[in-house]
Amino acid sequence: MTIGLLLHMVLSCTNLVSQEDAVRRVRQGEVFVIAIPSSIGTGYTWQLASPADRAYLMFMSKHYKAANDLDGGSGTDQFTFRAVKKGQVKLRFQYVRPWEKTLPKDTRYQTFSITIF
Repeated sequence: MTIGLLLHMVLSCTNLVSQEDAVRRVRQGEVFVIAIPSSIGTGYTWQLASPADRAYLMFMSKHYKAANDLDGGSGTDQFTFRAVKKGQVKLRFQYVRPWEKTLPKDTRYQTFSITIF
């Protein structure tokens, strides 16, 4: 099964926001997932750069979903949120090694703009 086919299957079954879909509209009360490609074997993981605005979004969970059964292979960091209140909010994620005290200058970021209607 190709990654593209797998991604299509996942997108058709859930409210998943991929890295390519950095703008998303969700209904108030809707639960949705933001999935960002990751490789846990490198020690890097995606984290929120700052907490989600609780007036608009409730953070529910984060987990890593492997793309296959290979140890250290690629996958996605998946963040689940519930849209609480109508409005707009930005979520900024950073790709870091959690044990490092300072962020390297080349830290990767991904921002998602969420409109709740």
